[in-house]
Amino acid sequence: MRPAADKAASATERAPVFSARLQALLVDILRGQAPNAGRFCGNCYNPLVDEAEHCGHCGLNTAQRPPVRQIPPEVFAMFRAQRLREAIPVRSLAWGGLAAGLSLALLLMVVLPFWWNVGASVVAFGISYVAAANIANWLGDALGYRWGQRALERRWQAFQEARDRTNKTP
Repeated sequence: MRPAADKAASATERAPVFSARLQALLVDILRGQAPNAGRFCGNCYNPLVDEAEHCGHCGLNTAQRPPVRQIPPEVFAMFRAQRLREAIPVRSLAWGGLAAGLSLALLLMVVLPFWWNVGASVVAFGISYVAAANIANWLGDALGYRWGQRALERRWQAFQEARDRTNKTP
């Protein structure tokens, strides 16, 4: 669990819910390049080395919550949903820029004389393609990452609460 002061920090200042090691492993498992087996933190599912007594990501002692041998399917579902959500702003900005460039190119074809409209349309579409790609990569990545992290944090918190309710003994 994260300290209360850490919960008050903004999403960009906090550590991501999934560690970089876990994210890389999730990608490999989903691609079929690694098995869903090993030693993982019982709290955040970060991969643990064999002798580790503390998680390097969440800091929890393995005595508090024993390590697990597999990553639960819910974590994969959260990871996929996060990645899909992160891609929406990038793709939207890219396709929107291409649509604007195509519209401008078609407008120039209608307005300009024939020989000018071909060259101007190609240049306008080329510039809009480069602009759309750069804006999508710069702004879309930043917006998508924040949006994906916020959604992941909400799902993660609900998952932890449900997991903790299920694991409590009466």
